[in-house]
This record gives sequence, structure tokens and C-alpha cells, in this order.
Amino acid sequence: MTEDLQRPHQGLSVLNRLRHESNRTEWAICFPRLACIFRAGGTAFNVDAFVQSSSLDWDEVWHIGEVKAVRRAGRRNTSGVQKLIADGDNFDTLVAEAAAFLKAHSTGLARVASTDGVEFATFDFGLTWDPSHAARYVHLPAEMVKLAAAAGCSLEVSFYDLR
Repeated sequence: MTEDLQRPHQGLSVLNRLRHESNRTEWAICFPRLACIFRAGGTAFNVDAFVQSSSLDWDEVWHIGEVKAVRRAGRRNTSGVQKLIADGDNFDTLVAEAAAFLKAHSTGLARVASTDGVEFATFDFGLTWDPSHAARYVHLPAEMVKLAAAAGCSLEVSFYDLR
């Protein structure tokens, strides 16, 4: 058993805690660091005009053709905005914080999603995982799916290798 699985259920979803407790640790997913980021953009998105009239405070604004961050090669093929919604080490808490953000900002998020030129408006749950584990999946509650859909937003889960 890996050191991560010996820790008492830190960062495991409810389903995975049950599997961990029943000694089916081969199914457990360890999440030492998680984040939920809202990202919206498109090739014809007038991001500067949008940001000037937006009520949300954006963490990142990018433009088509800009060089991507160091960890990624190439240039951006869209213009867009990004905001960190939540981070931590517990997936259930992350989802709850994202759902609370969706409830509090549903009108503004719907405006983003319906803005001319926006091709994607997505809540991206970035998770780390250990590839030695047999399964890599998460559960998003129906409430989170409904809230995102009502605002015209999609949900995405990105897994990142711990190695």
C-alpha cells in the first residue's frame, strides 16, 4: 500500500472513503491538491470589451496569439478569461465551493456563456492522481450539473499525474 493510502481518508471522496475502508484500496484515488477553475473564451471573443463590463474579477485575461505560459508550448488560439473558484485537498469541499460560486454568480456566468464569440464556458476540476491505481473517476452531484447547465456552462475534470 502506498503512503498516500495509509493516511486517514484525506482528500478522498465519500465513495472512495468507503472503498478504502473496505480494503479495496486499488480503487482509491488520492487528491493531495485540487483546484476548480472557471474558464471562458473563443476565437472571436472580444475579451477586452467583455472584461470592462464584467462584474466578476478575473484572475487571468488572455488574447489570441499570445505565448502560452512556460509549462505549455505554443501560442494561444483563443481569447478568454479565467478565475480560480476553489482549491484545497478535499474534492467534496471543492465541489461544494464551486456550487456556491455558481449560485452566487449564476447571472454573471450566464452572461459570460451567452456573450458573442464565447465558444466555451467551463468549470474545470483539476485533480492529481496516482497512475498505479486501477480507477480514475470522480462523482459530480446532480445539483452541480444542474447549476452549471442552467448558467450555460460545461463541467470538465482534468487529471494530472503525481509523478
